[in-house]
Amino acid sequence: MMVSMPEENLIDTQVKALLDLAMDAVAQARMLMSRQIHAQRAVPLDETSLTTLKQELIRGRYLGLITQQSLPRIPKTGEKGVKILLRLLDDPDQYISHRELANAAELRSPTSDAIKVYICHIRDCLDEFGYSGSMVETGLHSYRVRSENVECLIEFIVNL
Repeated sequence: MMVSMPEENLIDTQVKALLDLAMDAVAQARMLMSRQIHAQRAVPLDETSLTTLKQELIRGRYLGLITQQSLPRIPKTGEKGVKILLRLLDDPDQYISHRELANAAELRSPTSDAIKVYICHIRDCLDEFGYSGSMVETGLHSYRVRSENVECLIEFIVNL
């Protein structure tokens, strides 16, 4: 026996579903518009502006902004590689576990093998761009960057 809903409940359910869909559409449209506005404002940095930005990054003032706005992409790792590198930069000289790095990068597969692959690609890209891949050091189920390498790594991210 099929139980039918009163017509008013059916209409209320449909209206709620349509309103949810409309709200999702509005949120997506706002996100796309903000990206477009951000892209229109993007102006190539001159050497002085780039130096200032690097100094601010080194002082930690813009690391949060990099992670919240459109992230640069490391070849073969995309934004996730940058998120891993930024997590390492959050605590220089401290070993960060595979699990913490996977959480920072929002990996679907937070296995240590996945992190190893990302770190390998990050190191390869560092070497490719003229930096030393050994700036990302391996520990026991963890990685770190030394504080003396922070400036170079931030420069690397800014130049991506």
